[in-house]
Amino acid sequence: MKKHLLIHGACCLSFLLPALAVAQSAATATVPTANQLHSAPNAAVSATFSQALGVGAAAALKVHSMQRGGMRAGHTGVVSTNGNTLTFAPTYGFSAGEVISVTAIAGVKNTAGQAIIPPYSWQFVVAATGPGRGYFSTGSDPVLFTGSKTIVAGDVDNDGDMDMLSANIGDQTVNVCLNNGQGVFSLAPSNPSPSVRNNPYGLALGDLDNDGDLDFVTANVNDRSVSVRLNDGTGNFTPHPLHPEVAVAYGPTDIALGDLDGDGDLDFVTSSQAVYGRLSVRLNNGTGTFVAAADVQVGSSPQGVTLGDIDGDGDLDIAAANVSSNSVSIRVNNGSASFADPTVGAELPVGMFPELVVLRDADGDGDVDLFTANNHDGTVSLRLNNGQGLFTAPATGAEITVGGYPKGLALGDVDSDGDIDLVVNTNTIALYFNDGQGLFSSAPYNAIPISNGCGGNIALSDLDGDGDLDFLGPNAGGGAFIRLNGSSRVLATAPANQPESALVVSPNPARSVLRVAGLAAQCPVCLFDVAGRLVYTLPYPGDHALLTLPDGLPRGFYILRSGPQSRRLLLE
Repeated sequence: MKKHLLIHGACCLSFLLPALAVAQSAATATVPTANQLHSAPNAAVSATFSQALGVGAAAALKVHSMQRGGMRAGHTGVVSTNGNTLTFAPTYGFSAGEVISVTAIAGVKNTAGQAIIPPYSWQFVVAATGPGRGYFSTGSDPVLFTGSKTIVAGDVDNDGDMDMLSANIGDQTVNVCLNNGQGVFSLAPSNPSPSVRNNPYGLALGDLDNDGDLDFVTANVNDRSVSVRLNDGTGNFTPHPLHPEVAVAYGPTDIALGDLDGDGDLDFVTSSQAVYGRLSVRLNNGTGTFVAAADVQVGSSPQGVTLGDIDGDGDLDIAAANVSSNSVSIRVNNGSASFADPTVGAELPVGMFPELVVLRDADGDGDVDLFTANNHDGTVSLRLNNGQGLFTAPATGAEITVGGYPKGLALGDVDSDGDIDLVVNTNTIALYFNDGQGLFSSAPYNAIPISNGCGGNIALSDLDGDGDLDFLGPNAGGGAFIRLNGSSRVLATAPANQPESALVVSPNPARSVLRVAGLAAQCPVCLFDVAGRLVYTLPYPGDHALLTLPDGLPRGFYILRSGPQSRRLLLE
């Protein structure tokens, strides 16, 4: 049963995807769609245009991963042209839960050699398909560093698993910790603590020089700089040879990477804790050298900043969380990294002292909604987007009460049901499940204790390679905490080495043949579609059985059930 995610041709795609609302653009469709939440990990990426494409057009499609492989196009995947469609086929899959950024740059030309579109950028989220259902009972607290506020995850040594980087605010270093593939970390053997400038607070991973690996930048809060460190592909980071430090407004606390001017490389924006409220925008020339663009004025004391296509016009806009004015500033991009206030809704009221802002589709309608972690009133604010960049508070659940002093949040599909859930740092970790329409409720076993408390942000990533989202963050007592996602709660009375009882399905995603283990004894195997309809059943085949699914099943998500146990399955 061979299945293809990509359907070529604008006429074929028109029934799947609406035309892109881009002024004077000949781009008619993308796969995956903008802001899609559960793209298959090994899905092809495509953009379709209104005219046939000419020779050399393939070079115009740029695909960036922030967790594995950096610039994928031209390094770990191939871009091809077929009529009026550009398609990127990845050599290996994307990582569960990561945000993929794609740009069709202005170099796309038709068969007559004429440029047919302005740049068009979009983002999508990779599906979590593993066994985890949001039970974070196992993990570790490695003490590999001290004084961190920010931790990020990504495959920095190109071995296929997610490593960990920590910005250490007290000693002007970033610690590089490599993963053994099972969520166990150790300091990198070569250059484990590359130095940066004074007091690194913000930290971000991305391929700054487009060579197919992940580099990093730090926002140095007691300085006027961003440090740029390039990766040699093995996790060894060194200062940029020409411009290792980039001047920005004083006191940068957060940094966000994204293609702001549509040229296919990663630019950055920093927020400044200074009261006057400035964001620094710096544009990349493609080699990791950054030049200044116009600063952006926002509200008072912007602490957090993020990027996303807020108004749906094919470029990345800015949202900044202002701790002194209890607001989020929205600034829209003209496509060339020039930012202005939208006509309405430029300043969005939220809870008290919002330290962090995140953009993600909460209600599944295809646009990015907005979340803030409000440190002084124990809430997370949710504001829903109307698709054109106007955010409003939903009638129910606009302020999610989480308690404590929330200073970090992460969004991802931790229960593998196709929508984004909410993970919040309130010294312990609190988990809230989404009903798929943007209403969040406390998950079972909501409070996840952290020894010594959580000292900063939270990051979601597949740390043990099983296809679901685990989490990690800085421990207030030093080091990090790692919590792995499981399918059921591990009871305190159970032996520490007792494995979780789970139905195991592999591979997942699958095509026609899969292996199942952990079946309920003598129970049939049943396959249900997303509407709950039984589409296939098989008498008990014995444990560790090899199953061949019938031809003709549409690709997509299914539930495989054996007795009381079930697993989500993605057919491709």
